[in-house]
Amino acid sequence: EDYGEEDEEVGSPKEGLIRTVRISPLVVAEVRGYLARTGITTGPLFRGRTGQVPTSNNWCRALERACKSVGVKTVTPYGCRHFCATHLVNSSVPLGRAAKQLGHEPETLVRYYLHDVEGDEDRTLELIAGVFEE
Repeated sequence: EDYGEEDEEVGSPKEGLIRTVRISPLVVAEVRGYLARTGITTGPLFRGRTGQVPTSNNWCRALERACKSVGVKTVTPYGCRHFCATHLVNSSVPLGRAAKQLGHEPETLVRYYLHDVEGDEDRTLELIAGVFEE
């Protein structure tokens, strides 16, 4: 299928199911610009220098080089996904919506992505205190 739609059908590698993931118009615009610059019209969105589909090792090496080039701690692709999940929830995105955006059920999101986050305990106490202050 052609790129550029706001909804993209993607299959979950673990479950083989088709799911729809909404993509913000800002991201769609960025991807369209990338496609225009690269001339990609079909097939994989990201490719290696010779046009091949990157392997997971290639992704990790590329991400490591990118992190080093800007002087930040190296992260993994999974680390980026974990950050996204945590950021969505910490930004008050409803748990069900955050889970759906990641292609999970809320229980899966909680089990695998929402561990203790720095500041959670203080934030929880503030929220509880706020109930008694009203």
